[in-house]
Amino acid sequence: MLNEFLNHQLTTNVIFVEVEKGYEEFIFESIKEKNEGNVLLKPDVKTFNQVLTNNLIVVLNLISETISNKNDSNKIVIEKLIVDLFANKYIKEIINKSEYQQIVDSMMERYIIDYATLNRYSLRRNKQNIVDQHIHRDK
Repeated sequence: MLNEFLNHQLTTNVIFVEVEKGYEEFIFESIKEKNEGNVLLKPDVKTFNQVLTNNLIVVLNLISETISNKNDSNKIVIEKLIVDLFANKYIKEIINKSEYQQIVDSMMERYIIDYATLNRYSLRRNKQNIVDQHIHRDK
């Protein structure tokens, strides 16, 4: 999903599956049975980097109070994607920090941002300051 906003397209496809706490092992085993590719369950950053290959699936715990798409729970909302850009330790490993401002600018050009939702979620993830630094608001 991030390739839409990048100047340099990601060469590896990583899918993050976020599930409610308590279901992660069941989902991990289910995905692993049906996929021949690499599937990781809550890896540390070192393991993530060692196993980083195309079509990697990473199963993670869903952050409590995560904002979600009310119309389609399988789709991410843009406000979550913006915050995850700064909060997800794995995204930091695959996207160069020098591209973050351009990514955020591109997101803001293409989508309508709900700033109240963005602020609440960035505060929940303890990333409000860094998100605010990258958001240019016309107020």
